[in-house]
Amino acid sequence: MVHAFEKLMSDAMFTQSLGEMVLAVGRLEGVLLDFLAEQGVAIGKKTPLGGLIKQLESRGNLSDTVSYHLNFLLSQRNYFVHKIAQLMHGYEVESKEIETFRDRVKNLREQIEFFASMFNESPTRTHIEQGAPADRQSGG
Repeated sequence: MVHAFEKLMSDAMFTQSLGEMVLAVGRLEGVLLDFLAEQGVAIGKKTPLGGLIKQLESRGNLSDTVSYHLNFLLSQRNYFVHKIAQLMHGYEVESKEIETFRDRVKNLREQIEFFASMFNESPTRTHIEQGAPADRQSGG
């Protein structure tokens, strides 16, 4: 019996989708750090996504709808990053299920990218330079 972890790891499309989603989360974190910095909020560069969302909520920067969606994205990200292999320990995953996971991860990445763009294009931005620090080229 092949374990779920091994099947997921051997599916190139799933692992690519998962990697793209993780990179999108990194971009979202960078955009949120920039947004908070522009609001005058001093926050550590290692603050995880959940901490950034809490800061935005506590400062009144989020509508209830945006707060709900960001927390939903956080819980889905946490599921795929921290829980999926643990939850499937000893479970025989089917090819169709891997396809479903792949689609969910792809959809999650697209939603994360939407919110990164939304904060990146916020009219409250005060800098001409936009994007997460990783999106910027070093001046030269």
